[in-house]
Amino acid sequence: MANIYDVAKAANLSISTVSYVFNGKRHISEEVKAHVLETASALGYAGGRKKGSKPQANQLIGLFGSSIENLGYNIYTHQTLMGIFNVLKNTDYHVLFIPDGSNASSIWEQDTALCLQLAGAVVIEPKETENYYSYFEEKKIPFVVIGRPEAHNLSTNYVDVDNVSLGYRSMKYFLDRKISEVLFLNGPKGLTVSEDRKKGVLLALEEYGLPAEKSMIVHTDFSLDRAYDAVREIYSGSCAFPAVIACSDLQVIGALNAIRDCGYDCPRDVSLFCTSETYMSANATPRITGMDTKPVQIGEQTANLLLKLIRKELINPSHISLPSELHERDSVRS
Repeated sequence: MANIYDVAKAANLSISTVSYVFNGKRHISEEVKAHVLETASALGYAGGRKKGSKPQANQLIGLFGSSIENLGYNIYTHQTLMGIFNVLKNTDYHVLFIPDGSNASSIWEQDTALCLQLAGAVVIEPKETENYYSYFEEKKIPFVVIGRPEAHNLSTNYVDVDNVSLGYRSMKYFLDRKISEVLFLNGPKGLTVSEDRKKGVLLALEEYGLPAEKSMIVHTDFSLDRAYDAVREIYSGSCAFPAVIACSDLQVIGALNAIRDCGYDCPRDVSLFCTSETYMSANATPRITGMDTKPVQIGEQTANLLLKLIRKELINPSHISLPSELHERDSVRS
């Protein structure tokens, strides 16, 4: 069945122009409108769903892997989803969200009732052991992973930043400043992002001839409260690291709050660094130095890659790694 992408390609027009012809949200010249309608008719495209009708199975894109709790507080995930929806909003596709913790086996057994004959799927926050991939491959459903998958690495399409490099650059940032005792506030164990950033931190220490024990690596989830509790416990004792690297914006804000509540000042006593900043950490007081990993672009690249797979414009596996940028601000002692 033809979709809006097919019409736009055949008419040699942008997707947004074709969309405006059918939804009437902007004025389109009669000549262009006639060209679009003629092309759509030839392809058997009727302009999307009728109001109130249910999406067909092949108009669904499944979004797997993030917990409902994570969607509630994780700004980074919100921005990634924004990128996905920026691309999909002008298509005929609709997103079906299946949160982490769902029983994938039982879901696939009920695929007729749940309309899980999907056009494609996106997996976010991949774990080291993931069970979605075999189901997608069995059903021949195109899918893209946000983050590096541990299994099926070479055959799996994914979009990511180089998290080993992020961990390495974050630790090296302090080692270059003669600060080697660093608290690294990592993400949950089992996530590939956590393991990759840990590997990068250890690589930097090894390069400087320092033992891994020189710094402390602590795993928490990406929430503010868990990061606060972990840092508060450490800084309430006899151990007060001169620098903290946090993996998320909420973790770094939790660390900042804990440090202050323990009587320390940032950046006078403790320097802070965020490996995946958002506008929250960039506008904290003090403004946090960190890495911009471009989550909106990650979402957009993911959606565009999936659409190419669905339309069979891409056959061989694609591994996209986006660059990150260092933004130096006020949270590191000069």
